[in-house]
Amino acid sequence: MIKKNTSVQSTTTITPRQPICTMINTLTVKPEKQQELMAYLKKMTEEAVVTCPGFISANFHLSQDGTRIINYAQWRSVDDLKAMLVQFPEHVQHCQELAERIDIRTDLQVEYCAYAQE
Repeated sequence: MIKKNTSVQSTTTITPRQPICTMINTLTVKPEKQQELMAYLKKMTEEAVVTCPGFISANFHLSQDGTRIINYAQWRSVDDLKAMLVQFPEHVQHCQELAERIDIRTDLQVEYCAYAQE
């Protein structure tokens, strides 16, 4: 079961075979644009995305060479994700302007997780 943590700070829970939409979004950028795009993604996520129905979590990872931003996000459903994209077309357009390429995968299911042993 996915529980949305309503505290100020929460963590992403990854559990195999949950009925959610797992999205991995790879944004390819010129190194000089990585921080600008990351700042925009953070602002947009904090101000708008977190309030969207079905949003569970978003995690952004930066490549050390400055050429990629990887977004691992969880949504209740693909339809919820699509509704957010329709609601904020300016967000999509701005990301397309800053990125050289955007690859979005939403057909993913967590199959296995390994954790450190205590």
